[in-house]
Amino acid sequence: MSRSQKIIFLTVGVYVVGFVAYLAVNSMWIQPARRLDNLIRERRKDLHEQDIQTRGRSPLRRRLDETVAATLDTDYAQVRERVRERLMELLGQSGLGPTGLSVDLFDGVRRDAFREVGAAVQASGRLEDVVNFLYLLQSEPVLHRVDNLSITPSRRDGAVDLRFRYVTLVFDTTSGDAPKTLPAELPEPQVASAGRELYDSIVQRNLFAPYIRRPEPPVVSRPRPQRPTERPQQSPQPQQPPAEDSFRVVGLPTMGGEALVYLRDPDQEQVSTYNVGDRVGRMTIVAVDYRRMRWRDEYSTSRVVLRSGGDYWAVELGDTIGQRRPLRNRDLPVELRRVPSDAPADDETEADADARARG
Repeated sequence: MSRSQKIIFLTVGVYVVGFVAYLAVNSMWIQPARRLDNLIRERRKDLHEQDIQTRGRSPLRRRLDETVAATLDTDYAQVRERVRERLMELLGQSGLGPTGLSVDLFDGVRRDAFREVGAAVQASGRLEDVVNFLYLLQSEPVLHRVDNLSITPSRRDGAVDLRFRYVTLVFDTTSGDAPKTLPAELPEPQVASAGRELYDSIVQRNLFAPYIRRPEPPVVSRPRPQRPTERPQQSPQPQQPPAEDSFRVVGLPTMGGEALVYLRDPDQEQVSTYNVGDRVGRMTIVAVDYRRMRWRDEYSTSRVVLRSGGDYWAVELGDTIGQRRPLRNRDLPVELRRVPSDAPADDETEADADARARG
C-alpha cells in the first residue's frame, strides 16, 4: 500500500468515526434536550393563558353574584308567585284600584343558566296614580324589563288605561359553577319620596285632558253718549239663556269607529260624554263632522252638528253651544242634506227656498 492510499484510508476513517460519534451524541443528549425545551415553552404558554382566564373570572363572578342578588328568588315556582305579589303590591301602593286590573303570568326565554318569568299587566285609574306606579317600577331594585308600555285615555272620565309586559330572570344555582349569592329582601315601596316630585310635570301637563280653546280677548268699545229722555223707560228683563248654552265642546274623538262628544259643564266643573243621537237640552246631536271648512277667517277641522226642530246648527271644537251657528243645506254633511224635487240652488238659503215654494 502506497503512502497516498494510507492517507486516503485514514481520512475516510476519521470522517466515519466522527459521524458515528455525532449520531451517538445527538440521540443521547441533543434530541432529548430539544424536546424538553419545546415542552417547557408549551407549558409556559398554557400557564399564561390560564393566568389570564383566572384574573378575568374574578370580576365576572362578582358581577354575576350582584345580578343574582337583584332577582326575586332562585326557585322558579317561588319567583312566579313573587312576581304576582310584588306587582300587586306596587299597584296598590300607587293608588290603582281593582277596576280593570289583571296580572297574567307567562313563561319567556329559557337557557341553560337562566329562564324568564313575565306578567302581562292591565290597569285603569287616574293619570297621577299611573305615574306613581311607573315611578315605583322605575325605582324597583329587582332585575326586570318592561316591554310594550301603553297609556291610553279611558272611557271613564278623567281615567287612563295602562298596559305593559313585565319580565324578570331566574338563575340556575344547582350546577357546580353556579353563583352562590341569594337574592336580598325587597324594600317597602314608597311613593312619598323626593324623587317622585320630578314626575309632577307629567300630571300637570296632562296630554290626555280634553282640549279647551283659549278664550278670545274681549272687544273694548267706546260707549256712545245717551240722549236725555223725559221719562226713563224700563228695559225688559233679558231672557236667561238655556243652561246647555254654557256647555263647551272640549273633545270630538272616535273610539272603535264611533264618534264621541265631550261637553264640559262650567257650573259642575265636569266633562260628560255624549253619543250621536243623545239630547243636550232642547237639541239633539245628529252628527260629528270632520270636514275641513272655513270659519272665522281660518280653517276648522271638526264640529258637532245639532238639530232643533227643523234647523241644524254647528258648534266648533272649543266653542260653547251658545256660540253655535246655523247651517245651510249645502253646508250639512251629505247624509243630512235635504234634496226636495225643487231643490234650491247652492247660493240660495233655506228661507229663500221656502219662500219660493210658497210663492
